Amino acid sequence: MTLWRDYFGLLPEEWHFTSDYYRIGTFGNTYEILMMTRDIISDGWLCPTLLVKAKRYGHPEILQLLTAKYEEEDNEYGLEVEWGRTISSDVVVPFTSHYIELINNTEREPRLGSAALLVHFIGFLAGTRLQFEGWALDSRVPIWSQCRDETRVFVPHRPKILEKAYHYWRGLSNKKRKALLSALYVHEKAYCETWEWERFLWEYFCFDALWNVFVNNNTARTKHPDRMRTFASHYGIPLEKTAISEIVKLRNELVHEALWDNRLLGHGDTTSLAINAPLNLRRLNKRLIAALILGHNKFSSSCWWTASSPVLSLGQI
Repeated sequence: MTLWRDYFGLLPEEWHFTSDYYRIGTFGNTYEILMMTRDIISDGWLCPTLLVKAKRYGHPEILQLLTAKYEEEDNEYGLEVEWGRTISSDVVVPFTSHYIELINNTEREPRLGSAALLVHFIGFLAGTRLQFEGWALDSRVPIWSQCRDETRVFVPHRPKILEKAYHYWRGLSNKKRKALLSALYVHEKAYCETWEWERFLWEYFCFDALWNVFVNNNTARTKHPDRMRTFASHYGIPLEKTAISEIVKLRNELVHEALWDNRLLGHGDTTSLAINAPLNLRRLNKRLIAALILGHNKFSSSCWWTASSPVLSLGQI
């Protein structure tokens, strides 16, 4: 038996799943560390300073400007912590929270294969963003679920859904496997962005990747504006013509004219359309992902253009 083991985070929950193909669990004092982090950062986002090196190179005045709330070395957890509000691509998440083991592994790069599927799909189920140990920060990182109402429906069924996702992905062609991994990755990343147009763009990347998982010879020539209706109706996902038309309009303006709701990016007042469209597209993507894995289910067939009525049951899966 060839056992492959790696680590990932940050998942602020106790997860212990075992199957014939993989094992996933929490290790170390992760829970205590995450609780400490929550006390430090009240808004739920972890983000290192842009100039972490400032201290090393003798620029305390810069470090003082960029360091947000907390700086302590040799604390009780043995961590060196400098939290701020800006991004640096050469800074990694300082600790992980869970391990993943693949049983009878035959893949050369599991991080680009089945391990990636499991880690990113757990992120989908938990409503957060996850990555492997050593990942560089390209955006802020949530330290607890950012969509509890949307994801709590999965909680009683997580082990079963995860195994269904694993087998579904294994049954895809290599091209469709990559598309599904990309969809999950950008879906997790989207909510970590701060501007509405950035969130929308990443969610549209997610939709396009999901379409490439769904597409077949009968749907390959579907025109872009009709893809949402074709995809959703296939799985019994309800259609809301106005919401879909708004999403398509915003997408076309953003991609072809670099405008957001007919405004210059980063300028002008935020409209209700600009706020709601990224959220609507995110909720629709969640239902499309669930439908691909589970087929028809109560969650996917629920309303996605409002957050007022979260689904409490998946039904039979």
